Amino acid sequence: MFTENKSHSFGQFFSLFTALCSVILAASANAFDFEYIIQDESVIITEYTGSDEDVIVPGTIEDLPVTAIGQWAFSRNNDLIHVTLPETITSIGMEAFSYCRNLESVLLSDSLREVEGYAFYGCNRLLEINLPETVTTIGDYAFAGCLSLTQMTLPPEVKTIEKGTFFECSNLETVVIENAVTELKERCFERCSSLLRIHIPAAVQTIAEDAFTYCGNLEEFTVDADNENFTTMDGSLYNKELNTLYFCPGGKVGTFDLPAPITTIGAGAFLGCIHLTDFNVDSENPNFSSVEGILYNKEGTILLVYPAGRLGPQIIPDGTISLADHSFNSCAQAPFFIFPATLTSIGSHAFWYCSSLTSLGFNGNAPEIIDDIFYGTSSLLVIYSRSETTGWEKSFSGHSVRANSVDQIVTLNELKESILPYGSRDFTLSAKSDASFGLNYYSTDPNVATTQRYQVHITGAGMTTFYAYQTGGSRNQINYFPAISNPVTLTVTPLEATITVESLEQLCDEIVEPFGYEVEGLINGDTLQGEPIYLVGGVALEDLVYPLTPGLYPLSVGGLYHNGYNIQIIEGTLNALPVKDPEVAVKDVVKDEFGNVKAIILTFSGTLQISKDDGATWEDLMDDDSADYRFETEGCPKALFRAVVNR
Repeated sequence: MFTENKSHSFGQFFSLFTALCSVILAASANAFDFEYIIQDESVIITEYTGSDEDVIVPGTIEDLPVTAIGQWAFSRNNDLIHVTLPETITSIGMEAFSYCRNLESVLLSDSLREVEGYAFYGCNRLLEINLPETVTTIGDYAFAGCLSLTQMTLPPEVKTIEKGTFFECSNLETVVIENAVTELKERCFERCSSLLRIHIPAAVQTIAEDAFTYCGNLEEFTVDADNENFTTMDGSLYNKELNTLYFCPGGKVGTFDLPAPITTIGAGAFLGCIHLTDFNVDSENPNFSSVEGILYNKEGTILLVYPAGRLGPQIIPDGTISLADHSFNSCAQAPFFIFPATLTSIGSHAFWYCSSLTSLGFNGNAPEIIDDIFYGTSSLLVIYSRSETTGWEKSFSGHSVRANSVDQIVTLNELKESILPYGSRDFTLSAKSDASFGLNYYSTDPNVATTQRYQVHITGAGMTTFYAYQTGGSRNQINYFPAISNPVTLTVTPLEATITVESLEQLCDEIVEPFGYEVEGLINGDTLQGEPIYLVGGVALEDLVYPLTPGLYPLSVGGLYHNGYNIQIIEGTLNALPVKDPEVAVKDVVKDEFGNVKAIILTFSGTLQISKDDGATWEDLMDDDSADYRFETEGCPKALFRAVVNR
């Protein structure tokens, strides 16, 4: 990066320039702790050798400006907590502060133009860094792994967000992308798991297909209306023509609806969408379909994306020939999958990050695989294959194969009561395997009921289905295939609860504050969820226009809910009273010893505004709504006043 001219250590000059050094030390206590080179009549810091927690980099060395922090100058310094850079600094070099594990703050120069790659990589305690508007370039992975960083505003002259710039900044919640940005490169926001929303400015032309992967709480994309390349629908990012899906926001919950015009899906569109439970594809879509809520090609032969938020094991539909790249990525709540005999190939990264996966069952021959398909899965994962199938060896992509596996039958007993009210006591499920293995249980909708081993706890109203399952095993030298039981359904009916809203009476020009309400009918310490929305005549408080027209208005509260209750609102009433007539009177006249009027004492209710001739003054004598005002007339013998009462 830098070409060498002269290389020095401050300590080398001590014996020759004692007087000079004493001056330097007075200005900067750690001045001897820097090594540097001189290049083009400026100084580049190459290494900090001290152990201070708070470091102030000097602005000049040898009467030359310090203009750059060089490569690795502070790298892996675990003593460092705070750094202040001088106004002369224009560049921060490659890995200059990388892996400074305790670094919390850096005060940057307002002359800074360049932050090179990996400059702050792995500074996991860096809380905040304000980039000056002079910065034009931020290098690859410059802030990657800054786990404590919560917000960032990019300087207005930055045109490209480089590869991995904010990779794995897991607490980054907000990012402001300025209008100059035209390109977002690979992995620039990957694994920013706290990021809530992203706005794409008008100038952006290209976005890498993995720029926003694994952002598990991202709620929505928004796009400037003047952007010619991108648009949004239901929070997802599409091309302007609405025929290509680039990203589903990772925080989307439940079902993803794929419209008919979408003919292309980006490779990273659903990576890290860990809350999706189903896909619903428009029947008119020419390229895609959904089978049992799973995303397939139109013919139903290539499984493209399995919804990663789905609970429990799954038997993959017959006719599936191929699993696409990343098809089961991050399915962290599935203990096993069973694949049909039609399956012949598995794409790369197919089962990455399936952390709960314990087994896979294959009914057909060993499928072809491209590379490691099990990164991030348990080392105890077991593969089960059938007799009279071919291609199986002792291991499959690094995991043991139990060949010639036979079926086991798992039977889940019916419930004593299939319809229960919310609030019912916990109960148990019972099931058995004809191979005498222990069993696990799960509920398809944890918002209705959850399972802890065989114990069921009701969490809300609705319908859920229970299954028992066994992940496979060996007994008496016999290998048993994974198995899922018959379904058993439970319906939970809601209880009734009421919200009773208090009534109010006030003047029509007074601001309506949040009003009281009482909740009745909740049991077991339940509380309502959500934030209250206060409504006056159906209008939220913040949208009211004053003064209100005198009269009666219904008062209600919205935004509150609980999955176990039907909630009835008993409305209150606002009586908006008309404004009172003005009440202004002369209370007293103050005269001097010669009988000249010095002041007039007014009494009034409401807000008083007075216009007067020059020289007249007035004084508030009380603080209450009903107040006296002293109107001074001295020096203004013909003082006039006009009182306006607002209430």
